[in-house]
Amino acid sequence: MTIVIHLKSCITNFYMARKHAQKIMNDCDNFDEKQQFYKCMIKLLEIENDLQQHYIQHKDNSN
Repeated sequence: MTIVIHLKSCITNFYMARKHAQKIMNDCDNFDEKQQFYKCMIKLLEIENDLQQHYIQHKDNSN
């Protein structure tokens, strides 16, 4: 069960990081910097989705 709790915490952290990157991107005027933050957001989302899959798998196995 502790892995499920740990994964949920990681998912939350990546979600918060992605939202922070999105806010910075939206406030940014420089196109190149905006593009870098967009790429960062995509990577964070990919990791977040992978963590979600592991979370679902471990959550189902713990029941």
